Amino acid sequence: MRKVEVIGGQQDGRSRMRERRSKNLPQHIVLSFIISALSITAFHRNIIWKDNLSLWKDVTIKSPSNPRGHNNAGNAHKENGQKGLALIEYEFAVKLKPSFSDAHNNLGVLYKEEGLLDEAINEYILAARYSSIIHKKVIYENLGTAFSEKGLVGEALHSYKEALKIDPANSDILYNIGFLYAKLGLPDMAIKFYTEAVRVNPEDLGARQELERLLIAR
Repeated sequence: MRKVEVIGGQQDGRSRMRERRSKNLPQHIVLSFIISALSITAFHRNIIWKDNLSLWKDVTIKSPSNPRGHNNAGNAHKENGQKGLALIEYEFAVKLKPSFSDAHNNLGVLYKEEGLLDEAINEYILAARYSSIIHKKVIYENLGTAFSEKGLVGEALHSYKEALKIDPANSDILYNIGFLYAKLGLPDMAIKFYTEAVRVNPEDLGARQELERLLIAR
């Protein structure tokens, strides 16, 4: 067993215990300071992140070159009805990253809501170009709706069919295609897609009603 050397002479057990306590005291003080600091940090973070907008604005301030932060700040502004500020954030996000599909799509949604269909279509096309397969369906649906509202039925059909390739059992897309074929005066094609919409979603009352109407008219 190794000899324990005590500097300053031999000490009894009680003095050694007192020494340990005195040596441990600074550790407790340091630990208290750390806990207090963490508590203060958490308190300030809760103030900063009291809502979604505060969180993402904090991100844009601390990481101004983060395009996702600006995109999400734009989403938060839009949720709060601050479309002008949302537009600034989305535009800055695509300036930082021109291939940022989500921001292009969000710009498209904002432009469409303001009735700026040409601008919306341009943004949706860019979004589709850069998007991964995960988000392409939604983007093509948005693009189809913008084309349809602009009266470009052929382009709208193409966009909806691109979305349908990704999600062939989507009754909303099938309904929209049926609606456009009916608008073009092609009832047989409309019936085909309405029938499929009802097959994949028997609770789609809109598709069922349009299908019944066309079948009666036939």
